Amino acid sequence: MKEFAGFQSREASDEQVARVLAATTSKPSSSSAKLNGLQLWDTVQAVVEQDRPALWFEWSGAKDKMANSEHTYAEWVAGLDDEDESQKTSSKQVDLDLNRTWSEHPYFAEEQGKQALRRVLLAWCLYRPDVGYLQ
Repeated sequence: MKEFAGFQSREASDEQVARVLAATTSKPSSSSAKLNGLQLWDTVQAVVEQDRPALWFEWSGAKDKMANSEHTYAEWVAGLDDEDESQKTSSKQVDLDLNRTWSEHPYFAEEQGKQALRRVLLAWCLYRPDVGYLQ
């Protein structure tokens, strides 16, 4: 396990990559090879469930993007303030939409899931104020 900004994340090991490459028909030449969306989805389907997060993190380009990012997700979340006038409009709209967003999904039906989704949506608003929150 590797820790990024206080969050636990697994990186793809050579063994995991080898297992995926052996299980797929479209074999990239190395673990850092970028695949097009369809190849990536086919590859992910062939991977055992426990290895998917680490491989997706690497092959989707998220690992590189995270390494080159000016701020971490944790820093964006730390900047959330419901009392800040510039954030109130987005916060109110997100709160209105939370109960009807993926309401049938077990994770988002629980309060913990709703609050996690709320943090992600509001962090996005800070990250992209030019876009803000759109349902």
